[in-house]
Amino acid sequence: RMDDASLLALFFDAQDACEAGDTRADTKLQALADAIGGGEGRVPAPCAWPRDAALPLPPPSLLLSAALNGRAELQLDKAAALGFPLLARASAPAREAEALLRASLAAWPQNAPAMMSLALLRRDGGDAEEALSLWRRVSRLPGSLCEEEGGEEGGEEG
Repeated sequence: RMDDASLLALFFDAQDACEAGDTRADTKLQALADAIGGGEGRVPAPCAWPRDAALPLPPPSLLLSAALNGRAELQLDKAAALGFPLLARASAPAREAEALLRASLAAWPQNAPAMMSLALLRRDGGDAEEALSLWRRVSRLPGSLCEEEGGEEGGEEG
């Protein structure tokens, strides 16, 4: 396995490729996931970073989650090109995006961008119950606007 600094460098290289619209971005993100172990179905144990302040670099589970979320966003872009959400709901890119978002959350359950993307995908897929459950989870994350205002009303678990 690569050391954490090398994983972080690979992560930033993949992020730069995504931002530049580089066609190799998905391949770079997959290479990062593979380097961490996510390509083999092994997901590092999630941690509560950044609250684990003793860690000098983001933990592999966070990097894996970000890489999978990045790959999901690329798939959502492909679905959008097909006419997402109405026309591409059941398309291969939308299904792939959902699987990647779920894997991202398995690696780091506090990944708010992945939760929000999955919530929107589920809402557009007609599953309002799961979408609301995901939005509630996001609202309970440290630093959310709801948390600062005392949390969501009703305290419903989801």
